Amino acid sequence: MDSKEIVFLLGAGASFDAKIPVSRDMVTDVEKWVQSESKWRPFKELYFYLKSSIEYSKGIFGDFEYQFNIEDLLVVLEALEQRDKNIMYPYIGNWNMRLTEFAGNNFENISRFKLLIKEQISEWVKPKEGYEKASYYNGFINFQNEIGDTLKIFSLNYDLCFERTIERHSEDLNLEIGFSDRVWHYKNFDSLESEYHGIHFALYKLHGSINWKKKGDIIYHEDDPVRDAELIFGVPYKLTSSDPYFFYSSEFRKNLLNPESKLIICIGYSFFDEYLNRFISQALTEKDDMALLVVTWCKDEKETQIKIVEIGKKLNCDLNRIKMYHLGARKFLQEDLNVNSIEKYKIESPESPFEN
Repeated sequence: MDSKEIVFLLGAGASFDAKIPVSRDMVTDVEKWVQSESKWRPFKELYFYLKSSIEYSKGIFGDFEYQFNIEDLLVVLEALEQRDKNIMYPYIGNWNMRLTEFAGNNFENISRFKLLIKEQISEWVKPKEGYEKASYYNGFINFQNEIGDTLKIFSLNYDLCFERTIERHSEDLNLEIGFSDRVWHYKNFDSLESEYHGIHFALYKLHGSINWKKKGDIIYHEDDPVRDAELIFGVPYKLTSSDPYFFYSSEFRKNLLNPESKLIICIGYSFFDEYLNRFISQALTEKDDMALLVVTWCKDEKETQIKIVEIGKKLNCDLNRIKMYHLGARKFLQEDLNVNSIEKYKIESPESPFEN
């Protein structure tokens, strides 16, 4: 097996077994804190107003099974923060009276609430019991040793589980993360195109990281998490307009559409990012030999089939292309990320009409 045959995408569920909460747990914390904690309590009315408004808007379009999450909350806060820069601003007569009441003068509560949540994210995604809880990420190292080529890992996670796992083996492994002298530049990935580049892993953090800091237009890499880290929350224009987000999303699409790629392995990804879903859908639609392996947790076969149907609707693809590993990320990485196990999820290429 060649590493080019596989495209890895990590979502929040990949780090759940490392005791890092997923979005629904984060929003549960916020809801508890705005009612009980002094620094959160000033935003109680604003939080409940935004939550009810988001759920109302989903219901208008018939999505009555929607689960409120931290990403949607931050997306709305960011859009409101940029209120007068929004292209639709000249067409808005008046803001809702309740919103202006809770948002404060010049919407200052919007910015303060957003910053408080962003700072909390850095705490949420640091394992309280240390990165030893993420030792099951060693499965990537074992798999890379087996195939002997660079593994490209695309991740939506802000945490440092992958980096810290590789760092424990730093004497033997080389990881490319796009930074040199702490500054990000796309040319750092150029060496991956050469035959003998000596890189074991390349990590593409599509939504930023808790140890990235932006100063002006330059993104810097720090050793440890920073206050007000450079993070994005599913806002498509950021992915298409600036680096490293534009570069990473372009690389993701390029690898999906590479003629050599055969299998997309999504570990702990919820398929809520419509922008990236389009890329996955395109690859599954245009390539007859492309399959999707979803690594998640399902309690039984019924739940597994329900999830396959839900994912198929989101991707608008043939359900036969979707394979499900329902025992979770930890078990998959520890026991089943190997060539023999992965081969069975691939789809055989259609035979050429000129073959005997």
